[in-house]
Amino acid sequence: MLGGAVTGYQYEPLQSGINFPIFSSNNLRWGYYCGDVEYGSYGGTIEKAKRCEGGIVERPLYAIVDNRSSSNPKCFKKDENGFLKEEVLLITKITNPFDNNFSMFIIGGMHGYSIRTFSKDIEKNLSELRKKVRDRKQYQVYIPVALDHKNNRGVHVTEATLNWDGAKLELL
Repeated sequence: MLGGAVTGYQYEPLQSGINFPIFSSNNLRWGYYCGDVEYGSYGGTIEKAKRCEGGIVERPLYAIVDNRSSSNPKCFKKDENGFLKEEVLLITKITNPFDNNFSMFIIGGMHGYSIRTFSKDIEKNLSELRKKVRDRKQYQVYIPVALDHKNNRGVHVTEATLNWDGAKLELL
């Protein structure tokens, strides 16, 4: 919850007792949208998307909020069979609000596939990040992620591909 709090989320209690994250930052350009009343809900209707995690599962469909856009939230796309086609990896570096001598570096993916892919080849991806941000002190990077759902000999797997060429940099 600390990472969410410093990246502009408020936590509202739901009837179920869960503290629900709502992106409300004016300082950051992008944030994840989990729903309006329940995870994956838009106007009270719960949206879901399929993905492969050992087998085919269906989970809430989340979205991305762009503080510069009037068309919010932007839902992640599904393919014709209802499988999640995309997600976004957000990398944020901000001054630590508790100690201005240090920074906080937060890597966040909405569905987990992007973080796993970023971590698998961390040296290459950190090199790509350094090329994008150079010596900037505070920033947010939006990296589009394509998802591919495969059935490999009866094992269902979702693979992610980070699109560094399509990445956007926002200076803070």
